[in-house]
Amino acid sequence: MDLINSIGDWPVNAFIFLYNSEPGTVAGIDNELILSPRLDDLECVYASVDALINSDNKDKLCMCCVFDNEEVGSKSLQGADSDFLLMTVKKIAAGLNMDEQTFSGMLSRSMVVSADNAHALHPGYTEKADTNNRPVINEGIVIKK
Repeated sequence: MDLINSIGDWPVNAFIFLYNSEPGTVAGIDNELILSPRLDDLECVYASVDALINSDNKDKLCMCCVFDNEEVGSKSLQGADSDFLLMTVKKIAAGLNMDEQTFSGMLSRSMVVSADNAHALHPGYTEKADTNNRPVINEGIVIKK
């Protein structure tokens, strides 16, 4: 038997998760830079929850959805391309006694935004960046495909 897949008669399956365990820190002349892993996800969650809390759309169903596997193509059970969100919204609509026609209309008027960060153009490695799409710091939003 293959040692990678079994030990004796027992099949072996394992997942190894490696991550940076160093605490975040600040840098820069005025401590204006935050250096820490996983900031892009946390920034997007913070901005989404802050927008939700401060929204004046009190007559609409506003949601913030944060996925464990946030890539849009992720079909895992907890992924962004799973049926988790649709099933959750259907349950909320049922709890609000919303009929199918009203629910379908609500979905057709809905908007979903998938938020992420983009890497800016590095001035020392301009040849590594796309010649037509070069995100520049403080020069606006980036739309990814």
